[in-house]
Amino acid sequence: MNRTITVKGVGKAAVKPNLIELNMDLNARREEYQHTMNAAAKQLRELQAALKDISFEQKDLKTLSFSVDTVYDEQVDKQGRSTRVFAGYVCSHQLRLAFGYDIKRLGEALAALARCPAPPEFSIRFTLSDADTVGAQLLKNAAENAKAKALVLAEAAGVKLGTLLSIAMAVATGLLVN
Repeated sequence: MNRTITVKGVGKAAVKPNLIELNMDLNARREEYQHTMNAAAKQLRELQAALKDISFEQKDLKTLSFSVDTVYDEQVDKQGRSTRVFAGYVCSHQLRLAFGYDIKRLGEALAALARCPAPPEFSIRFTLSDADTVGAQLLKNAAENAKAKALVLAEAAGVKLGTLLSIAMAVATGLLVN
């Protein structure tokens, strides 16, 4: 008769970030398509120039997504009926600038964005350049935690652990970037 002990292991890791990501959005809206595209191109050139002034290269700025959509406004007539009226185009350009963890460099980048004639909306993310290595450590820590729990349960039950029969994995993040 097989006796089974089932435990859940928890892996934890606390690591310092080594990468800063600036995710930026540029949006140009105009009535005519060509004017929209010209405005979007101008915004991108201005952003690239602002970043070049602080020694970032054009290749450092990566496009995450680029889209052009139609825009409609809602208009209500005298009888209170609402209709959608074509209002033009919007070009949305999402970009990422990633660089090594350097708070001084981040300050320079934020100042450059503030001075940029087409300042993008942005968010800052502190992260890891090699999350897979940390993920492997989390799994190892979870396995060690599960084994320790199984040993305690086996000792309390007066039995010895035998061969591992199976491992089921539920993914939950225990990563703390500080």
